[in-house]
Amino acid sequence: MRRVPSRRLLRCTAFRRGVALGHSCDTRRLRRRLSGPVASLIALFLTSLILVGCQSDSASESGAITITYPAEGTLFPPDIAAPTVIWQQDDSQSGSWQITIEFESDREPLTYQVTTDQWEPDAAVWEQIKYQSVDAPATLTVTDARGLSDSVRIRTSVDPVGDAIFYREVPLPFIDAVQDPSRIRWRFGEISSVEQPPVVLTDLPVCGNCHSFSGNGDTLGLDVDYGNDKGGYALLSVTEDMVLDDEKIISWSDYRKDDGEATFGLLSLVSRDGRYVISTVKDRAVFVATPGIEFSQLFFPIKGILVIYDRETGEYAPLPGADDPAYVQSNPTWSPDGKHIVFARAPVYDNEAVNRSSSLLLDETDVQELIQDNQPF
Repeated sequence: MRRVPSRRLLRCTAFRRGVALGHSCDTRRLRRRLSGPVASLIALFLTSLILVGCQSDSASESGAITITYPAEGTLFPPDIAAPTVIWQQDDSQSGSWQITIEFESDREPLTYQVTTDQWEPDAAVWEQIKYQSVDAPATLTVTDARGLSDSVRIRTSVDPVGDAIFYREVPLPFIDAVQDPSRIRWRFGEISSVEQPPVVLTDLPVCGNCHSFSGNGDTLGLDVDYGNDKGGYALLSVTEDMVLDDEKIISWSDYRKDDGEATFGLLSLVSRDGRYVISTVKDRAVFVATPGIEFSQLFFPIKGILVIYDRETGEYAPLPGADDPAYVQSNPTWSPDGKHIVFARAPVYDNEAVNRSSSLLLDETDVQELIQDNQPF
């Protein structure tokens, strides 16, 4: 990968714990400023709680109600802001609904009348709901004027998040973001805030993909497809003034570079202490863009081994037991003490189209039996 000394791709300033400062941009020098407090950040865990509804017993009836958020069994952290309860109904006859929250304790249920198909409890009510749903679930029911209803049970954890979230906001369908990565925005905010997290990074001139922070919050790792190198990966120490330039970028392609086998560098993850990074290399993946916004891409590795990069020595080394080319080894996760790595493994997917392809991202026609016929590999 071509490296130009001191050329800056991204500038991140005011990234200090506990301090929120402003940000500005200098597009001519390709600098970007990043603002907001940081500790040991959590990436995107809330997304696993969204978009799964609980179908009611009246689903077969005309006008059936379905609560689409929160999902049945959702576990909320105690420091999260109040959610918006959302439901759908098969017809538009109902113009009002009753919201009921019942507790397993002796406390009287809470009831509210609304005229829209969503409801957000105010701060005081949300605190009551959280307090009463720690030891046992609370049942939230939406009922229309005809008596049709749907219910979900929610609980509150005793363990707070105690931190903020740094995440990408990607326009859908995903193919639009691939064609114009500058439209991707990065947000950062406390989960206890009722306001939408502020945008802290925009107009990244290269494709920035998967990212992770070390467990101690001191290191940020970020995929950057820089210089036509799909193996490009940025490693930055989290400081008040962060500058992303050539010196901060490594390349997974440098591992056994002379063997002529391409590397993308998939699902990389920084270790808890920030010294090591592990990634799937010598890889190949299926990437198929689909037009629908509900699930607009299929992406999964079908070949690859796991390799660890040491930031102190600058050396790459395969992970013993995860370096068999007959398997795809991916999705690595560090144990809390940093001494073990858990990963997924399956036999390499092998067909004629894959074997003759030099591309890391395969078209749907190359793996038709996986995409269209839904055959496992």
